[in-house]
Amino acid sequence: MSEDEKVEVELDEEKAEEEKESCPADEAKAAGRGRMGGPVAGGPGGECVCPKCGETITHDRAEPCMQIKCSKCGTLMTRKG
Repeated sequence: MSEDEKVEVELDEEKAEEEKESCPADEAKAAGRGRMGGPVAGGPGGECVCPKCGETITHDRAEPCMQIKCSKCGTLMTRKG
């Protein structure tokens, strides 16, 4: 291994170590927040509401609101309270 190759390997190792120390993804995970900055999960109660037509249904804990299509217009619903 030439001297230039040794220096390059050392620089790569230093860069990798710096990236390990300051990873923004680790900081975001440590916060324990959901996608929209809210609680990790909404819990068993509440309602699902359609952002387009306003239709509401009781939230079923077996399926997240964001996976339910509105029965009136077909838009994916969101969680309310």
